[in-house]
Amino acid sequence: MAAALVFLVIRPDPPPGDGVRTKGGFAFEVHLQDGAGSRLLIDGDSVAAGDRLGFRIKSDAPGHLLILGRDGAGEVWLAWPQTAQGSSAPIEPSAMRTLDQAVTLDATPGDERLVALLCAAPVHQRDVASMLARAETPDGCRARPITLRKRP
Repeated sequence: MAAALVFLVIRPDPPPGDGVRTKGGFAFEVHLQDGAGSRLLIDGDSVAAGDRLGFRIKSDAPGHLLILGRDGAGEVWLAWPQTAQGSSAPIEPSAMRTLDQAVTLDATPGDERLVALLCAAPVHQRDVASMLARAETPDGCRARPITLRKRP
């Protein structure tokens, strides 16, 4: 009688924003845009006031997307969608795609933390801002954060 030995390795997902991409799921990328193109930013990269940032996302499921920033002074600001007055926008599953709006960083000193939220139901900036300040993810949402170091 032959015996088989099977090993099951359970590995937690890598923390978001560490530069590791997983197949499927929900992915968020931040790109530094310049006149010639763009450069992918990863957690801990340096940026400066006046830099223009663009966003790319990928989702394996429909949902409601909201991207918020939190500057060095602790103020939460809306990065995307800028036309929804603080409300998330519905999205459909897609391969990696570029979002249609970008942001320009202001001169507030300190780190810029960006968080993409993909939620099962619509969310509003005012309802999730305090949770994001504490690095908590709202119920029914998946969060993908990235922290950028702003140079003076």
